[in-house]
Amino acid sequence: MAHKSTEERRAQITLAMLRVMARQGYARATINRIAEEADLTPGLIHYHFKGKRAILLGTLELLATRQLQALERSIAAASDPVDALDRALKLFLARGASEDREAVAAWLAIGAEARREPEIAEAFRDALTRITRPLIEVIEAGVARNLFALTEPLTPSGAAAAIVAQVQGYFALAGAAPELVPEGSAQHAARQMLIGLLTPHPT
Repeated sequence: MAHKSTEERRAQITLAMLRVMARQGYARATINRIAEEADLTPGLIHYHFKGKRAILLGTLELLATRQLQALERSIAAASDPVDALDRALKLFLARGASEDREAVAAWLAIGAEARREPEIAEAFRDALTRITRPLIEVIEAGVARNLFALTEPLTPSGAAAAIVAQVQGYFALAGAAPELVPEGSAQHAARQMLIGLLTPHPT
């Protein structure tokens, strides 16, 4: 077995947890199954994590960091705030639910656990807050450049929350009833709703 740093080994374990949880859910993601997926011994899993909940929190951090980095890259490549939001929606919703179906399934499993476990709920809120923050900044920039207009009581934070809610809703729908989300429809529908949200209506 090749020697790896603690950070590398923990990343290997959290990735294994993600894959097992995506296929079988959190309840069935036992230490033995995680160890088998990671090609490690259960003892080595316990050496790096206190228990399954700790691995779940590490997996959430992995997912949030990956998604945040991808979002920041998409925004940085955009020509203006409008393009930035288009790119964000494409990142989240391309090809129906997501380009990374394992990640979507893991998000859903973690979200379900967040409704039962306060510690996980707090970490889940923190993760969503981190992902929402760049969207708020994009919307604020769009408002400052008169590209977006928000009608009271909507604020940039509220508009960004609406985007995240749409994405999370599509994830849940695609996980529970994928036949209800025609291929390619999620990104287009979300964009049309976003245009309505950020474009002022004549009075």
